[in-house]
Amino acid sequence: METKLMPVLESARPTELSSVLERMEAEHTELSSELSEWSQAAADAAAGIGESSLFRTISFLREETSAFMAKLEAHLKRGRSELFPLVGAYAGADLAPSMNPSFWGLDKNYQLATGYVQSFQREADEAGAMLSRELAQELVSHLQQAALILRDYLAMEQNLLFPLAEELLTDIDYLFS
Repeated sequence: METKLMPVLESARPTELSSVLERMEAEHTELSSELSEWSQAAADAAAGIGESSLFRTISFLREETSAFMAKLEAHLKRGRSELFPLVGAYAGADLAPSMNPSFWGLDKNYQLATGYVQSFQREADEAGAMLSRELAQELVSHLQQAALILRDYLAMEQNLLFPLAEELLTDIDYLFS
């Protein structure tokens, strides 16, 4: 389910929140695209890493995932400081475990995916140029797990956080119009 956000200029009362939300959604689109790219590269690598290209393939994936995780961390940091507190207070959300999608679930998905990426990076660094085909397959499987979890994370963010923020902006517009 995709949400259409109200652009700042269409709002009856443009706010800092609307600017933050637009920036977060733009980052979300970029992150989703980058995630698709490196997860496809990991899938391709799992399907046929040749002995001659093991080190090059794993090095490429290491660079891509490092850059992606840095962008995701910055995105999450902005969300936690600028968007989550307002939306959480508005929706009465807390960071407690729940069966329903929640901020707590978002955080746990992020932590789990980060663990897989860190495991990939650590083991890739330890192996260096001495990679075996079996180890490369194991490393790529870490990335495939991370990508699966991160896709879920981004979808949950899109379906949980952004609609609540949109509802908050709508209420702000009603209040000041």
